Amino acid sequence: MNDSRETPKVRATFSLRSLVVLTAAAAFWLWLFRDVTLDDITILSGIVLVAGCLGHFAHVLLPWRPIVPLVVLLTYNVVFLLASFSGSRLTAAAQLEVLWGVLVLPAEVLVHTWNVRGITFCCTIIAVTVLLAPAHLFRTGFPAAMLTAIGIGIWYSTGLMLLAYAA
Repeated sequence: MNDSRETPKVRATFSLRSLVVLTAAAAFWLWLFRDVTLDDITILSGIVLVAGCLGHFAHVLLPWRPIVPLVVLLTYNVVFLLASFSGSRLTAAAQLEVLWGVLVLPAEVLVHTWNVRGITFCCTIIAVTVLLAPAHLFRTGFPAAMLTAIGIGIWYSTGLMLLAYAA
């Protein structure tokens, strides 16, 4: 006899594979910014965590896959602008110009770098960003939202690091 009381199969959001990939991405994040002070890496990691949580929460409220990268990008831009406006005497146009510089600086470094170490560093940053940023577009869930936040955060943090070392 066919039992009609079968429980529906629910897909788990935390699979072992997604946790391994998330752990590897977090390890790469910590390895990449190993020269940054502990306070700075804590702040950057907190922004990644907040952006990933906000992106996942937005996807729960509005189940549209591209909402997570959009919310993560919006979170990074708002946090950057709020941080740059506090204690700064620059105008709003100058702040937006600095934000634009943070966004394009990793690509500009790749164009103007002529040694193997710089090219390898920039290509690694671009490859990791391209691989991790669209993670939530392929698979939904909290780990994928965190991978999206880490991928976009690597680009932003690299731009901030390059801008800080250039100044």
